[in-house]
Amino acid sequence: MTGRPGAEVAPLLPRDPASVGPYRLAGRLGEGGMGTVYLATDPQGRRVAVKVVRSHLAADPEFARRFRREIDGARQVPPFCTAEVLDADPGHDPPYLVVEYVDGPSLADVISRDGPLTAANLHALAIGVATALTAIHGAGVVHRDLKPRNVLLPPGSPKVIDFGIAHALRSSRLTAENQLVGTVGYMAPERFNPRPEAPVEPSADVFSWGAVVTLAGTGHEPFRAPSAMATAARIISEEPDLDGLHPPLRDLVAEALAKDPADRPTARELLDRLLDAGTVAHDTTVLQDQPDLRAAVEAVTWRHTMPGSRVRRRRRIATAAVVVVLLGGAAAAVPLIRDRRSPDRLAAPPATSATPSAAPSPSASAGTEWIGELQQSFGSDEPVHLRFALDADRGTIRYPRLGCSGTVTVTQRTSEKIVLAERIDKGHCSARGDIVLWPTGPASMLLDYKPAGGRYTARARMTKQ
Repeated sequence: MTGRPGAEVAPLLPRDPASVGPYRLAGRLGEGGMGTVYLATDPQGRRVAVKVVRSHLAADPEFARRFRREIDGARQVPPFCTAEVLDADPGHDPPYLVVEYVDGPSLADVISRDGPLTAANLHALAIGVATALTAIHGAGVVHRDLKPRNVLLPPGSPKVIDFGIAHALRSSRLTAENQLVGTVGYMAPERFNPRPEAPVEPSADVFSWGAVVTLAGTGHEPFRAPSAMATAARIISEEPDLDGLHPPLRDLVAEALAKDPADRPTARELLDRLLDAGTVAHDTTVLQDQPDLRAAVEAVTWRHTMPGSRVRRRRRIATAAVVVVLLGGAAAAVPLIRDRRSPDRLAAPPATSATPSAAPSPSASAGTEWIGELQQSFGSDEPVHLRFALDADRGTIRYPRLGCSGTVTVTQRTSEKIVLAERIDKGHCSARGDIVLWPTGPASMLLDYKPAGGRYTARARMTKQ
């Protein structure tokens, strides 16, 4: 997406706390059914988004239990067009969730201010949100409340936030038995089922994708009506208004908005067809001009490869879905360099048990060399060399231009990622930090780095030599 003004930050209100846990609050980013979102700084001075849960929800033991469990699941969603969970304290009074801060406006704000997106930006948005849903669904998560306000537009690529929160609200005993949780204009027809216990499938997110893309391309919702009840009635019984969208994107949106969930494409099928030259006919260079979006697409398409030819999905017997609570944050972070500040430890995600062989790791010997170029948030790029086998426990890292080198040690390995603790023992780079490796192909991966005590982020696309 093209660069746009940053996210709007409102002043704190008199009733707002000055801090939550170790995070100092600096302003208000928004407020919803679950709580209030604040712009804050962590102990190292990095900007983050902190969502503070409403006190009446925090008092519900069932909500607290689900909140804790789903946060653990949220950590497993790869940061491909999504934001990362950084910290959470379900036992705090009040409970809170910390995510990366995304410095960009919501799609809803952009459309309200500027009107529909241009053809190039519309295709980038459609690809970015489909990429996010592919990653989310691939981790066993259903968003449940995808809407324009949950799509942020920082420079680089769109970011989807808040996936799973609607499920947490619905699971609470404090939610009325038949109360719908979601935004009506973007809810699939099956969501209006009178049985509140009916599971929400990933196909409902695909319907929401179609509604979001319609608004982005036309400036209006596909089932717009004077009231929420009238909108719901149109969703259930009438065809969408897609005036303003043009084929072939219009045809794909129409399929996503099918009444029968079995007639909708999957998120991965959406992405495959959006990447088809015919669908992106208006701007075949959309990925060439946006390296962040291209990297996310490459990562997701390799990770969630579909065997054989494309087949229409049939209705499935409902199974229990693993759903997580998550809010959104900022542009994905990565490697460190030349930071002489004190090496305060950054809390790593809780370790999870996973069979190493289950990870989509390229075959590599103990001496495998990976080379990349760190893109740092303050503008300086630095080469990085990592010697590490993806099934090993230790490796070495060096930053040749800076004269820094050290060791990396595995602290967590799951089917999606490998977390490393870095310790620099030569040179004047940050002494300690956390690295996350996201394999994206047989000979490539993304490397995210968070320096302990650092005030910047960095990212590298690594290639096996």
